Amino acid sequence: MHTVSLNPIFEQIVNPVLQDLLQGFVIFVAGWVMWAFHKYAAPYVGAQLEAKASADLNQALQNGVWIAMQKIEGTEQQHANVQVKGAITAFAAQFAIDHVPDAVNRFGLNPEQLATKALAYLPVSLTATDTTGARVTVQPVETAPLAPVK
Repeated sequence: MHTVSLNPIFEQIVNPVLQDLLQGFVIFVAGWVMWAFHKYAAPYVGAQLEAKASADLNQALQNGVWIAMQKIEGTEQQHANVQVKGAITAFAAQFAIDHVPDAVNRFGLNPEQLATKALAYLPVSLTATDTTGARVTVQPVETAPLAPVK
C-alpha cells in the first residue's frame, strides 16, 4: 500500500493562504473597533474631557483669587478699587496658566481673558444699601404675652 503525503500542499499553499486571511481579518476587526470607538465613544469622551478642563480652570482661578487676597492681607477691604482688583485677577490668571496650562490652551484664553474670568471669584464688597439704593433699616421686634383665652 502506498501513502500520499499532503504536507507539501499544506506547507506551501494552504498555510500561507490561511495566515494571510487571518491577518487580514484581524486588521479588519481592529479597524472596525476603531471606527466604532470614534463614532460612538469619542463625543462622550470629548465632552468629559472638556468638562474636566473647564472645572480645573475655574478651580485654578478661584484658588488664585483666594491666594492673591491672602497675599495682600486685607488691602482689598480698605481699597476696593480697580488697581487692587486688577492685581488680584492678574495673579489669579498667572496662577491658572502655571497650574492648568492644558485647560487654558484647550479654551484658547489669553491672560486678559483669564483675568476677566477671575473677576467672578472676587467677593462682593459689603454695602449698607441694597441694589436699589434704598437704605436697609433694622426694626426691633417687640414681644408681649398673649391675653388669656376666655
